[in-house]
Amino acid sequence: MQNKGSIIRWTDITSNTFMYGSHLKLYDNAVVFENVLMPSGEIIHQWKMMTYYPSDKRIPRLPLLKNGQTYCFQFDYDVFPVGSVYFKVIFKRRNGEEVDVVMVEDKVVTITYPTDAFSYEIQLINAAANSLTFRSIRIMKSTQQLETEQSLYLSEMIQTDDEADTLNIVLVASEGLIKDTIKKLRNVILVNDWNSDDFNKIVDCLQPLQQDYSLNFIGYTKAGSHMAYALAAYMTETAWVTHDDSLHKEAGMTLEVFGNKLLPDHTLSLVSSLLHPSRYLNALDVDRLNGGDSLCSKR
Repeated sequence: MQNKGSIIRWTDITSNTFMYGSHLKLYDNAVVFENVLMPSGEIIHQWKMMTYYPSDKRIPRLPLLKNGQTYCFQFDYDVFPVGSVYFKVIFKRRNGEEVDVVMVEDKVVTITYPTDAFSYEIQLINAAANSLTFRSIRIMKSTQQLETEQSLYLSEMIQTDDEADTLNIVLVASEGLIKDTIKKLRNVILVNDWNSDDFNKIVDCLQPLQQDYSLNFIGYTKAGSHMAYALAAYMTETAWVTHDDSLHKEAGMTLEVFGNKLLPDHTLSLVSSLLHPSRYLNALDVDRLNGGDSLCSKR
């Protein structure tokens, strides 16, 4: 299996960028940054694995890594003068105390995620740069520890609607997701490359969002339905599940079953294996998921 890893791009702009009169040009796959006045040592941009949504108004931008595992970080950029930026990878405990800091001046570096780290962030630091073309950061498991699964990754919020008070969290199956099946949903977060061991990390990332949103956990395979159910039960939110009748509503949570009418009947049994599992998402009650007739408004 090819180790594609997670790709992180420049998705928002720090206040320092404006403070020193920077010029930015945004392209599909790159950001061009120009500033001859910004002092050395200032942060040009930063990415966080953990955010506090009420104040940051953004969700995590980095994949969730596993303690004790080694990863290859690849930084794709060009800068003039050469060597006039560097990266700083900061590992923190749950209370925010720094565990370790790695200074990166090369474009490829191997880093082991500390066993006692809870989160990490990456800072892009100025060192008298005149211009910078930044494309991406790629984080992959090292070839020595490569496994079949990739690192857990939560997407940024897509298809946003500032008026909606619900957040739709889709547990993406290993078979993937046909994007057309969720095109009508608003305020969507995709949880990619997850497994049962990632439960606590998913909860830690999403709990801050409960202050502003009611959460809908959506699974469209048996495994995804069970994870959606477990997350909703633990966080007393709503689970949207299919494929399994053994799941029963627990105290505090809401359980919705969808897609049963799309299960293949005997006439489809020969071709059912060719049908993509995300087709069940076409049976979702989009109006309710987008906040219409909301079961528990947070506003």
